[in-house]
Amino acid sequence: MKTLFRKFSGYYLISGLIIIALTIISLAFPKPESFLAVNRMQTLTGVAFFKIITLLGNAWIYLIMIVICLFIRFRFSLIFFSAFVLEGLLSQFLKKIVFQDVYRPLKYFELQGIDINIAEGVKLYRHFSFPSGHSATAFTVFSLMAFLILPAKFRWVALLFALLTAFSRVYLGQHFIPDIAAGSFNGLLVASVVYWWFEIYRPSFLESKFWTEKRIRI
Repeated sequence: MKTLFRKFSGYYLISGLIIIALTIISLAFPKPESFLAVNRMQTLTGVAFFKIITLLGNAWIYLIMIVICLFIRFRFSLIFFSAFVLEGLLSQFLKKIVFQDVYRPLKYFELQGIDINIAEGVKLYRHFSFPSGHSATAFTVFSLMAFLILPAKFRWVALLFALLTAFSRVYLGQHFIPDIAAGSFNGLLVASVVYWWFEIYRPSFLESKFWTEKRIRI
């Protein structure tokens, strides 16, 4: 893992600071207060923007990357598929088994008798709030893009999109800040483990030309 951290030290430094900042906010402020502070920031323009951005946290983003990578390296497609499986299992296990009783903001504030802003065209859910699956997906996918595909000078773009996707979940009323902090950490963790396994440890079967050189050629 040290090799991985050294190779992408700048990316890990900035993403680590972001996750630490989200964690500090989660510990320093009650989650209802921090949520309401963001929820009251809603504007028509902001909602329209984040309704698009939040789509980057949907599971289909994995499929898009798997298909794209078929034209780069078959191995990269395998990496994104493996990340999809691992991140999906981790998120669902935490959401629906470990933290199954943690309510999302809509249900939480309904029980408190407090109204929140509900953006037009956004369907808010009530259950399985922790951790944020969209945040985990975004940080997994965009981190792998930064590690595998993007030139070093553009890695910050991937991190920016991951952060915006995570923030969209609070802005649109789907999650609390602790949810996206945990989801972001999970995503970075999954991306790191999968990249390390395939690119640094690299099992012997990946040494064949099929995985190291083959791709779809147009």
